[in-house]
Amino acid sequence: MIRGARSDMENTLTQQSSEIGTAMKAVDPIRQHLDRMHAVIGELTISNPETEVKGAEMVGWVTKSKKALEKSRKELVGPLNIRVDQVNAVFKEVTQELDEGKKKLEQKIIERRREVEAEATRIRERAEAEAEKKRQEARELGMATPTPEPVFTPAPPQNIKTNLGTVSIRKTWTFEVTDFKLLPDKYKTTNDVFINDQIVKGKVREIPGLRIYQKESVSSR
Repeated sequence: MIRGARSDMENTLTQQSSEIGTAMKAVDPIRQHLDRMHAVIGELTISNPETEVKGAEMVGWVTKSKKALEKSRKELVGPLNIRVDQVNAVFKEVTQELDEGKKKLEQKIIERRREVEAEATRIRERAEAEAEKKRQEARELGMATPTPEPVFTPAPPQNIKTNLGTVSIRKTWTFEVTDFKLLPDKYKTTNDVFINDQIVKGKVREIPGLRIYQKESVSSR
């Protein structure tokens, strides 16, 4: 059994080493030109049409090299990714069911916690109402109003300890928008994706509060 496991590990390491070796061979033809590329770029001053063409040629070479590297990378990692996806799918299926069960359990715990808190509130309100009733009766009889006794309603524990660990219940502040028009301006954010889409498609060229302009960039094919 041990020899079999060791053999599998050795095969895996050999395969990984072979794949890394293949990757190194794929990048070497381009890697050997990188020092020269940096030297040319450092010395290049684009000041006329000729040097502009030279700069564009360098951009083209970089683009072509990147495409070649990406093609080699995909050819190498494609089979690996398929195996990774297959393994991930097996684990994901079980993990999703565990997450679903965990979510249901957490909701039940939260609902129970809300019931306990609601009951504590009801007890406190009944006690306060009873105390106020006694004070009102005392005032009507001209007697000294009794000092209200503090109402103690124990808070539910924040942690639930079990043999398998501790589950903590906590409250955190969050929000949901109920009426966007009522929001103060400082709490409003722009929908960058929508705005950019409208501008790119030429549907809008002026928006109050925005500067719409064209930004230069360089691309190559």
